[in-house]
Amino acid sequence: MLSVETSKEVFFYWKVIIEPDQIAYLGTRSFDGSLMKMDSSEIRDFLIEVKDYKTLILDIRGNGGGNSTYWRINMVPQLINKPITYNTYYLYRGGEYAETFMQSRRLTEGLQPIANIKDERLSKIPREATTMFKNYNKNVDIVTPYHSVGFKGEIYLLVDSSVYSSAEGFAVIRQRYRVCYGCWWKNWW
Repeated sequence: MLSVETSKEVFFYWKVIIEPDQIAYLGTRSFDGSLMKMDSSEIRDFLIEVKDYKTLILDIRGNGGGNSTYWRINMVPQLINKPITYNTYYLYRGGEYAETFMQSRRLTEGLQPIANIKDERLSKIPREATTMFKNYNKNVDIVTPYHSVGFKGEIYLLVDSSVYSSAEGFAVIRQRYRVCYGCWWKNWW
């Protein structure tokens, strides 16, 4: 018997007990920062409820993103037991308009020539990254456990080709650190 509970005001996330004490499901279609505070306690209560389950399925299919702080506070810190460090690379094409914009906001500090990206030893970087872009910037980020529920079961992440922006950042952690054990997405690897 399934028990389905959805967010009350806006249908952005839903919680399902697929099999009591075994399999739970948490889906979200947006990491909308304006909903973060409202969703926070309900997501936390659900994670506490299912912390001893064998399997947790996180479904971000169709999630177009929003604010990375949403998953960095509401999900990952509560599910991990040790800090996770990950890198994000931003590639810039250049051009007069873009460079003027970036300089006015001090976004050019720390930019490296794209030729230096080979030193990063990125095994899956597309070939065109070194030919279509002028500069790059590397951002090192750490997500630390915070009020971890102590979940020790397997976590499966469901993604699709509609995952963008901050939702893609969430998926990157799974890919890089195997926080989640499974992924269903054509051509994911």
